[in-house]
Amino acid sequence: MCLYTADGFTGEPRECDEGALEWVEINKVEELDLWEGDKIFFRLLRENRPFFSLKLSYDENGILLDAVLDGEPIATKEGRKMPEAESGTMN
Repeated sequence: MCLYTADGFTGEPRECDEGALEWVEINKVEELDLWEGDKIFFRLLRENRPFFSLKLSYDENGILLDAVLDGEPIATKEGRKMPEAESGTMN
C-alpha cells in the first residue's frame, strides 16, 4: 500500500466499503480504536518522516507479532524483537 498525506482538502468524504469515514482532529487520533501497527505508523507521521517502509505481521487474532521499519526489526508493544525469519505478512 502507498499512502499519501495532505495538509488540506475541500469537499466531503464519500461512503466506501472500508467503514465509516469521518474527519478526526490530529490530536484525537490516538483515542481511536487502532491496530497496534497503526500507532507505530502515526508516530512516524508525527516525526515528519518523508518516506519509510513499514511491514507489519499480525497473528490470526490481530496481535502484532512483527514490525520492520526500513528493513530493520523494531520493538513491538510487548518490547519483543521478532526475527524476520519468523514473520509472515498480512493481506
